[in-house]
Amino acid sequence: SRYMSDFYKNVACELIKALRGERSQQWVNERLGHQNYNVVSRWETGQQRIYWKDFVELTKVFKIDVRKDLEDFYGFFENLDDQTKLVSSFVGDTSIEKAAKFLDTSTSTVQRLLRGATPLQLSTFLALLEYRGDLFRFAARTVEIKKVPSLFESYNQSREALQTFSKHPEASPIMLCFCLSEYKAKDAHEEGWVANKLGISKDKELDVIADLENVGLIEKENGRYVEKAHFLNLSYSKEDEKEWSHLIKENWIKEALSRFENRPHKKKSTAGFRIFAVDEHKKQLMEEEIKKFNVRLYQILETTPKDDVDQVCLFTYQWNQLV
Repeated sequence: SRYMSDFYKNVACELIKALRGERSQQWVNERLGHQNYNVVSRWETGQQRIYWKDFVELTKVFKIDVRKDLEDFYGFFENLDDQTKLVSSFVGDTSIEKAAKFLDTSTSTVQRLLRGATPLQLSTFLALLEYRGDLFRFAARTVEIKKVPSLFESYNQSREALQTFSKHPEASPIMLCFCLSEYKAKDAHEEGWVANKLGISKDKELDVIADLENVGLIEKENGRYVEKAHFLNLSYSKEDEKEWSHLIKENWIKEALSRFENRPHKKKSTAGFRIFAVDEHKKQLMEEEIKKFNVRLYQILETTPKDDVDQVCLFTYQWNQLV
């Protein structure tokens, strides 16, 4: 979308300013070989495009080891000037169509980037980082996040969104319901339709939808709910990961126990969770099997129409609820 395109451009401008810090623009210009031209000012105000090669030169001036970050994140040990290999490391095994959709550009543009025929802009590099879920982690290791206002604002929005997901196990499947063609075909949102679809109470449906709307994850459009915003992946921070893990365990287990205690006797519940414990070795074996399952599942989903994927995800959610 236009918003997301502007977002990465704004982050690129603010990142250059944050890198410069207290140093003058003239000081940076001179070290870049621009004694009589204030290119830094034009970068910071968005008057001139910032290319990846410019950013690499800036990191050399400020003695920031971008190569180390790319090695740690992606095992990228190639020359930083090798755009073809750099972009390929981000796109990876995913389809060019999927990358183009995320970047809000054409497949031919992505192909040109992969060939090195179109020079890589810093804003596109940042978008590719987020495509892989690493924009925040990269930025946090490069500058102080608070000095990149667009990123810091998105960080706070993302925290609120994650808190909503950790509070409500039903948040993701409810949002999936709004993607179904069956829902989109309705003239307007019907209270209770989602509850019936997922086997949850109507009160729970209303409660979760209200919270999703409050944090800006969904909004009503033509009488129906639609996903409103894209939020950044916050997995760069171990502290955040611990916080989300604690919140999820606290809220989700509380929900599971509540369902278990309220389950009618001698009647199979259609909405419950299994709670069990295993030793570390068995846990490792389970994780390996889950990874294998996910690989096989995504191989199927890659060739499945979008609406069918949503139906599969909802079915998986319901199947996991069964006791």
